[in-house]
Amino acid sequence: MTLFWVRLVAHVAARTPAATSVEFLDAEGWLLNPRLARRHYSAELLSSPLARGAWVAPDLIAMPA
Repeated sequence: MTLFWVRLVAHVAARTPAATSVEFLDAEGWLLNPRLARRHYSAELLSSPLARGAWVAPDLIAMPA
């Protein structure tokens, strides 16, 4: 979950530069949605031993390139 969020924030930050983290979150507040990962990952994959032990790519919606 942490890697998913870090990768997504890095992608958005690269295209939406902001002077401060507050400005960034004001512009991209949707990143704080606690259900965001569930749009990209099925519950089955998130709870799998594989996903708990290593990075796995989303199975529902791909990560942005």
